Amino acid sequence: MLFEGRTKEQEQLLRRARRPFMARNIATGLALFGFAAAVYTYSLVAVKQENFDDIVVPDTKDKNSPSPSAPQEPPGGLLSLSIFLTDTSLFLIHLYILRA
Repeated sequence: MLFEGRTKEQEQLLRRARRPFMARNIATGLALFGFAAAVYTYSLVAVKQENFDDIVVPDTKDKNSPSPSAPQEPPGGLLSLSIFLTDTSLFLIHLYILRA
């Protein structure tokens, strides 16, 4: 690729000057990509092994009574944010926008 204002000789000199660093740059890029892929894969495998059987889900027999996990409409507000803390310190965040 020839840039404006540069001759073919200058382009060849630049390519020749960059050639020793190309292999090292490619190796560094592959190492960084491999590390990121390994962290991502480990995270997915670790989450799949989680067991959430100790979390008690309450039965909602009465449909009219509000449950702690059901968001309630704020009086006159357009935005509602509900945060619940369970026994296992798991934050459940629910955010919804009321339609006018």
